[in-house]
Parts: sequence; C-alpha cells; structure tokens
Amino acid sequence: MTDCPCCLIFIVAILGFCAASGYGWQKGDPRKLLIGWDSDGNGCGFSEVTKDYPHLYWAEPPTNAIFDAIKTLNVNAALSVLNTGTCVKECPQADPATSVNCKVTKSMASNPSYSGCTFNIDLAYLEKWGIDSTAYIDKFYTGDKSKVTQLTKIPFRYNTSKMFGFCLPTIKTDSISAVSEKTLDTFMSLFQSTIMDSKVTEYMSDIAMSWKVLAVSSATAIVLGYIYLILIRFMGAVLVWLSIILVQLSLIAAGIFTFFQARNYEDGSDNNKWLKISAYVIWGVAGLYLICICCCWNAIRIGIAVYQTTAEYIAKNMRIFLLPLVTYIVAGSWFAIWLASFVFIFSVGEPTHREPPY
Repeated sequence: MTDCPCCLIFIVAILGFCAASGYGWQKGDPRKLLIGWDSDGNGCGFSEVTKDYPHLYWAEPPTNAIFDAIKTLNVNAALSVLNTGTCVKECPQADPATSVNCKVTKSMASNPSYSGCTFNIDLAYLEKWGIDSTAYIDKFYTGDKSKVTQLTKIPFRYNTSKMFGFCLPTIKTDSISAVSEKTLDTFMSLFQSTIMDSKVTEYMSDIAMSWKVLAVSSATAIVLGYIYLILIRFMGAVLVWLSIILVQLSLIAAGIFTFFQARNYEDGSDNNKWLKISAYVIWGVAGLYLICICCCWNAIRIGIAVYQTTAEYIAKNMRIFLLPLVTYIVAGSWFAIWLASFVFIFSVGEPTHREPPY
C-alpha cells in the first residue's frame, strides 16, 4: 500500500530537482561565488571598472601594528591585512623584470609609499619579518647598493599562485621574496577564516582542490571491488577464514603495540596508565571476539557455504562483473549532476562586496 504514494513522492522530488536545476543553470554563475573585492569595494573581474582585472592581489605588506597583533594573537586587529587588496590582470611574481598591472584604488593613490601598483618597503620591514635583506636588495634595488640606508625604499614583491579569483602568496625555495614563512602562515590563516569562511565556499574549494585524489580513490575502489569478486570466485571459503584470522591478529597486535607505547612514559604518569588500560581493553575485545567465533562456529560455516554458492553463481553469470562498473558510472554521474546543480543554484543572484576585510 505504501509503494504507490512513495513512488509519487519520489517522482515529485525528481521533477522538483529538475526544475530547480534548470533555473540554477539558467540564472546562476559559479564564478560569482569566489569574487575578490578590492579596497574600494569593486569585484575583481565583475564590477565595470575592474572587469579587465580578474584577480585580487594584496600589494601592501603587514604594518608594525599588524605584526604586534599577530604576536599577541589579536586576530581582529590582524585581519586588517586583508583590507588593502587591489585587482590585477595577472598574479604577480617576485620578478624585478616584470611590473604589477593593477587597477589603482583610492587608498593606493593617496599613499605616498606606492609607486603605481607597487608598495615600497624599507630595511626595517625585512629585518622584522626575518627576510635576508642583503639578498633582497641585490635582487630588487636598482640604485647604488652601497648607499642603501634604513630609509631606502625597496619594492615589495613576492611570489603568488592563482587560486580561483585570488593571488595567494607562495614561497619558492629558489627565489628571494618579501614574504617569509611567518608572513605566509599568518596570511593563509586569515584568508581561510575570512574569505573562505562560508562553509559552502570552503566545501566547494576543497572539492576543486582535491578532485584528483577523489578520482583516484574512486578508481581504486572499483579495482578493489573487482579483485574482491575474483577472490570470491576462486577462494570464497579461504577469504572468510582469512578475514576472521586477520581481525583477531590485528586486535592482538594493537594491544601489544599500545602496551609497549606505555613504556615511553614514566610509570604512574597519566599517559602510561591510560595506554596500559587501552591495551587491556583491546585484548579484552580480542578475547570476546575469539569467544564469538567459537560460539558462532556453525553460523560461520553456513556463511562460508553462502560464499561458495555466490562463487558458483558468479562463475555461471559472468555479467555480474559489470555491476560495480555500471553502479560506479551511474552513481558518479548522478553525484556530478547534483553537485553542479547545487553550485549553480547557490550562485543565483547578484553578489555585493562584504564589509572589511574583503
């Protein structure tokens, strides 16, 4: 009696999904979800004045106040490092032979430390952030290096890598840059806690960055599935007993490992005590597992008989080997359609710049 109503509900849900997906594909634009906003509130590659500048770049280094805020873990104060972004045509590199092509913002135009799109720093900045000042001056200072003083202005340049609509700082071991590991770690932490703060944006970013790993994992699962079918075909009974024995040995080995780990700590310490307790618990589970095997001996034999029957079925119906592949293709296609539709639906509407930090 419940099959027909449930079928109708399922059909309505599918039709609703198709309608919502069609609307999302027609009205949505996933690129809007990851727009970088400069300090004037213009969307890089989106607003009219910055449509030719699709990437957000932070041309200004952290100030002394931000440096102190980072040391005291004052996150709210440190976030202001992200307020000075500007839109650029290409993500810059720490290369003195190239220039930064940006859309100059109002704050940049009114700041005398800027020369066009490049901010100028002094030796104090390099020393405070632990950067090799000699190597940096040799690479980026074009004047007489013998006359360099603490007040000498040097271009602030660092390597970046493109991530969606952002130029994120990177460190190349073979390149001199105005960004130290400390600066990079701080910047990435702030970037993740603000720009990527939305859970949906974070999830989409994770999928986009790890799609190769997901694809390899899926392919590996298919291969393992086929190997398992082949093993059932030729050695179903052995597979059952081998699984049982491996579980038992793994529990015993885990208990031994945990017990010996306890010896790394002083007798009577909390770590020593809890590791020993953990070892005893694991051995207890291993003992219960062995008792269950003994009590369920006949059930296991029946299970082995079922495995053997399954092996005979597979031998007489080789088309069953297509089942994992077909299931993988259908499920993967459905997931890809669902994910793409979700992204397009989520991107419907016109974006507006957020309050600082951008």
